[in-house]
Amino acid sequence: MAHIIYTSTNEVYKIVETDAHKDAINGIENYNAVSISDSDFAKIKKNELRVGNYDADNSQHSTTVVDVTELYNINSLSSYLEEIKKLLKNFCEEPSNNSNLLFTICNNYLFYLTNEFNVNAHDFTATPIYSWEKYCEDNSISYINPLQIP
Repeated sequence: MAHIIYTSTNEVYKIVETDAHKDAINGIENYNAVSISDSDFAKIKKNELRVGNYDADNSQHSTTVVDVTELYNINSLSSYLEEIKKLLKNFCEEPSNNSNLLFTICNNYLFYLTNEFNVNAHDFTATPIYSWEKYCEDNSISYINPLQIP
């Protein structure tokens, strides 16, 4: 079952696809895990939906549709991918994470972003415009949403 993980102050912390991924997060007992549908998880993972903070008073979370045009130029995509690489590198370089369920996909994605993808060769004329994650999915590139990086 997929979940959105919220901090004790009801801010988005992570998203997880399975209970096993949730259980692999250190200190998860200090967070609030809210179940979401597989279809919502897929949209969040593809960066088509953005998750809002948890409304504890009404026991609900909110999502909004992402405007992908804000990330669809060479400068913004480069910045976005650099942030992802930093997160991946921090995770992958920690020896204790080698046994984490998501280590291999994180490591492979970091390798792809660092050694194989050239943002200068990327086609920015796609119609309709879609998210980087949707691009990865459509082109059979194994990826992970930044909110999934443990």
